[in-house]
Amino acid sequence: MLREGRELLTTVGNQSNLILDPDLDSYYVMSLVVLRFPELLQAVHDTVSFLNAAPSRRGSQWSSELLTLVGRLDAVMLGIESDYNQAFIAGSPEMRAALVRQREALKAAQEGFQALLQGIASGESRLTVAEVRVQEALVLGALRDAWSVGIVDLERLLNQRADSLFARMWLHLGTALVLLGCILSLVTLVARQIAKPLQQLARVADEVRKSGDHTLRAQWNSRDEIGRLVTAFNEMLSQLDRDRLLQQELAASARAAEAQRELVEAFPIPMVVTSIPEHEVLHSNAPAAQWLGGRKTDPWAAGLEPGVRARFFQRLADQGSVDEFEVRWKGSPEPSWAVLSARRLQFQGRDSVLTAFTPINVLKVMEQRLELWAKVFEASSEGIIIMNAEQQIISVNKAFCRSTHYDFYELIGEGMGSLLEEAGGEPLSAQIRRTMAEKESWQGEVRFRRRSGETYPAWLMVSAVREGKGGAVANHIGIAIDITDRKLNEERIQFLAHHDVLTELPNRSLCVQRLQMALAQAPITGEKVAVLFIDLDRFKAINDTLGHHIGDGLLRSVAARLTQAVRSRDTVSRLGGDEFVVVMRDVAGREDVQQLVERRLIPLIRQSHPVEGHELNVSCSVGIAVYPEDGSDIDELMRRADAAMYEAKTTGRDMARFYSMETDQRAVARQTMEQQLRRALERHELSLHYQPRLSAQGAQLLGVEALLRWTSPVLGSIPPSEFIPIAEETGMIRAIGSWVLQQACEQWVRWQQLVLDAGVGDAASPHPLARVSISVNLSAAQMSDPALVTDIEALLLRTGMPAHRLELEITESQLMDNAHAAEQQLAALKALGVQLAIDDFGTGYSSLAYLKRFDIDRLKVDKSFVRDMLSNPADMAITRAIIALGHTLGLRIVAEGVEDLATAQVLGALDCEELQGYHFSRPLPVPELEAWARQHQPSGAPVREAAVLA
Repeated sequence: MLREGRELLTTVGNQSNLILDPDLDSYYVMSLVVLRFPELLQAVHDTVSFLNAAPSRRGSQWSSELLTLVGRLDAVMLGIESDYNQAFIAGSPEMRAALVRQREALKAAQEGFQALLQGIASGESRLTVAEVRVQEALVLGALRDAWSVGIVDLERLLNQRADSLFARMWLHLGTALVLLGCILSLVTLVARQIAKPLQQLARVADEVRKSGDHTLRAQWNSRDEIGRLVTAFNEMLSQLDRDRLLQQELAASARAAEAQRELVEAFPIPMVVTSIPEHEVLHSNAPAAQWLGGRKTDPWAAGLEPGVRARFFQRLADQGSVDEFEVRWKGSPEPSWAVLSARRLQFQGRDSVLTAFTPINVLKVMEQRLELWAKVFEASSEGIIIMNAEQQIISVNKAFCRSTHYDFYELIGEGMGSLLEEAGGEPLSAQIRRTMAEKESWQGEVRFRRRSGETYPAWLMVSAVREGKGGAVANHIGIAIDITDRKLNEERIQFLAHHDVLTELPNRSLCVQRLQMALAQAPITGEKVAVLFIDLDRFKAINDTLGHHIGDGLLRSVAARLTQAVRSRDTVSRLGGDEFVVVMRDVAGREDVQQLVERRLIPLIRQSHPVEGHELNVSCSVGIAVYPEDGSDIDELMRRADAAMYEAKTTGRDMARFYSMETDQRAVARQTMEQQLRRALERHELSLHYQPRLSAQGAQLLGVEALLRWTSPVLGSIPPSEFIPIAEETGMIRAIGSWVLQQACEQWVRWQQLVLDAGVGDAASPHPLARVSISVNLSAAQMSDPALVTDIEALLLRTGMPAHRLELEITESQLMDNAHAAEQQLAALKALGVQLAIDDFGTGYSSLAYLKRFDIDRLKVDKSFVRDMLSNPADMAITRAIIALGHTLGLRIVAEGVEDLATAQVLGALDCEELQGYHFSRPLPVPELEAWARQHQPSGAPVREAAVLA
């Protein structure tokens, strides 16, 4: 509200200052009262508001903002000082005496306020808000006093100015009345002087009317308007006398006009006589009738364009005649071209123009055709060469000069052969001459030589111009089409047909061709040929996270590194996506290939790739097959190299593998496992086993972890470590994960119906599994599924399971692959009330900055640290650090892989809250788990929930 009021006051003040500008004393006083003082009030208010509103945000940025406000206060005070100085210069000593004391007081208060603020900003002063308000009150008080005195002085100045204006007004009114009296006296005197000559003119006019004597004249000697009026009257009388003489001459003119008419009629060409300036048709002969089209007035308006008409009459006015003026006449029924010739003359006593029309339609058509051919010749985008019978150049157009870089005059007289690059054999000029003896044209691809000496390809077509039908060749006309772009396009198309567009490496087609050539020559030369299949590791994550343009840049960088890694005679090609193939000829053996791959190729790919400001790190998996040991044809070699690459990827990535017989066996086994896994859900081959999770103090059962098991009638029992990666790669993990969640929730509901057997007279107690929570592992595919939260919410609603009884476990790697998206997904899950845990903590890469932002409940220490912690000090230190970190973040700690009592006791001593491992139980099917829970229920104490689940 304060700012809006000040803006309104500023607008009014600016308009008032425009009015008061002539009186500088009132101008600067009004500037102080209306503009400067409100501005200072606003600046002080904003500064104090800033100090009151930001005590918790003080830092370097806060100090900079405060110093900015201090600078603003200083600028406002400089403006106030300037207005005071200007007002004192323009004003009176009384005004200076009235304003100077308040000015000094305001200046002193403001300087103290600024010094206080600068001390606060630099950290030298730590005043309280109350002390700042005291200084603010001093400034506002000084401002109020200066403002009040300024208003009073401004009112005094305005009253003085109003009194001055009234005095001036009465002075101007008196002067105007005196001037009005003088003007009226002067008008009366002039009127009497005008009346005398007018009376004399009236007497002379009356005498002329009565006597008919036009020689009478009025007498008046003066050079003013009256004298000119008398002179004009006398000239009018002279004109009347001359008119009588003119009537006599008209009779003679009529006889001469008749003779002119007869002369015009006798001419065979169209002739028209028109008046000037009316352009009335005074006469026309018979041939001119079709040109006039029956018009009698201004035939030029319909016959000529306005601009042409203006030029015609301008020339006639300047020269008195017009000769050979070419026009397109539109006044006849059909527009026609004509040449006009005109003369000025007197016809029947009138100023007239005699115009003769000479038709030139045939000549104009021929001229237009010549102009058209000349325009086509020069405007053609193709080079045109006109030669004589000896193939010497007579003329060329601009396009040919542009192509050859020659000037026009340099080509005239030159022989055509001097501009052509000869390819050997018969000269082209001789070929053209020989062809023209039998045919009418010759065409072919040639290379023209430019002025600089370089050449360019062109398609030349030469036609013969003969002297009459079947006569000798008189001229040659050549058309040269520059085909440089077409040649470049053909080369580019040829290149793209065999190369990848993105990396410009050979594509699959060219790779196969070169491999075929290598395999065809290998039996002859006895050389070995190696085929390397290369696939980038985790490229899809980079592509999906940073965008396809970053992925494309990475592929180009990898292509350059691969080319750098291999020999110049080797072929690096891209099959598509992030798959590359290298064909290496003349290799000594597997050791030679292995040395190049492990010492050059893989290290080069590992190095960071700068792409558009990103430093990207990527590894690759390489599969190698060597001819002739691993295959003798293309399909076999490439299939086995691909199988070896897949083995390298599944083994651990960032490595190379040679093909072996076991590679095929593992590939076949994996394919069989994939086929069986696709039908496992339909055939009910999947099941869930549950491993208990107990408290470290008291060994109370707190929860169970649902673990997936697969028993195939064909393959037998398959460990999860073998079929889970296949499910993730093929996308089946989404359906399997949804099934696991549904089965776990439904099993928890069934456990609620179980009770323990009671003795006679005792009430039945609930089963120990009725109060536990169930942990379910989520895959990366499930975490990235937008429908995950909605599906879990619907599942909990459908089964009736409380949300806090379901715990979802996610690995570190899943969280950090896309930390921002994971944070949003975890927050949505947490909003449902679901418990969250990070599984296998310590084995992956995680950022503590992100970890503290994730809304999780538990950390599960990986079993790789727990298993050997008693014998390995490093594992003990890591486990201790993870437990301490979790407690610092307010999380519960679960230790996995507890296999003996000693480990359990040490973990309890380290304040690890929950334990899980084979020391307590291996994962069990439902019936065995229920029996285990009954046997391990603590005697004498009911099963209680963990505090975190309450």
